[in-house]
Amino acid sequence: DFLSSSSILAFNNSDGRLMALKPDITLSIVKNAKLTDALTKLYYNESVFRMTESSNDFKEIKQTGVEVLGKVDNYLAAEVLSLAAKSLAAIDGSFILSVSHMAFIPSLLAEMKIGENAKREIITCIKGKNSHDLKTICDKCGVDEKQTELLVKLAKVNGKLVQTLPDLSALASNDEMKKACAELEFIADSLNKSDIADKLYLDLSVLNNTEYYNGIIFQG
Repeated sequence: DFLSSSSILAFNNSDGRLMALKPDITLSIVKNAKLTDALTKLYYNESVFRMTESSNDFKEIKQTGVEVLGKVDNYLAAEVLSLAAKSLAAIDGSFILSVSHMAFIPSLLAEMKIGENAKREIITCIKGKNSHDLKTICDKCGVDEKQTELLVKLAKVNGKLVQTLPDLSALASNDEMKKACAELEFIADSLNKSDIADKLYLDLSVLNNTEYYNGIIFQG
C-alpha cells in the first residue's frame, strides 16, 4: 500500500504487457529470492525510479543497502546498526546514528480515537519536534490530556542511547512499548563497548511510513 499507482512509472512493452520501472528494491528482492530455512543475507546497489515530493517529477535514485531474509532477531538488528555506523564512519568520522522504534508513537496513536488525517498531522509535528502544534491538534481532536502529555514527552526523547533508555522505559505505557524498550536495551548492551557506542542516539522523532516499517529504524 505504500506505493500508489501515481508514483510508479509504467509503460507498455512491445508485446502489450504492462511494465514498470522499479519503484522499490525490497519488493524485487523478496519476489526473486530463493528462500530456504537458512538465514539469507543480501546486499544491493541499484536504481529505483520514483516521483519526488519536492518537484513531482520522476527521478532515478541510487540506493545501496542490505536485506536480511528469515528470522531476524535482536542480534541481527545490532549487526545491521553496526554496519550502518561503520558505513557512515567511512564517509565522515563526525557522524550521528539516530535510532528509533516504530512501536512507540504509532502504538500510542492507535489507541487514540482520531482520524487518519489527524494522525498524519501529529506525525508531521513529531518529525519537526513541534510540540506547540502537536498539543493544538490533540486538543482540537479531543485527545485525552494524559495521552497528549505522553505523546509530547515521547517526541522529546533525544540523547545518547545508553543514557536515554531509562527515561524511555519510564514512559512505556503498553506492552508494545515495553517490548520495544527490551529490544533497544539489547542493542545498547551489545554495542556499548564498541567504538560506535558514543555515536548512537535515541530519537523517537525519527519516523517512517507506518504502513511499511515496523520495529527498529535508524537514520544517519
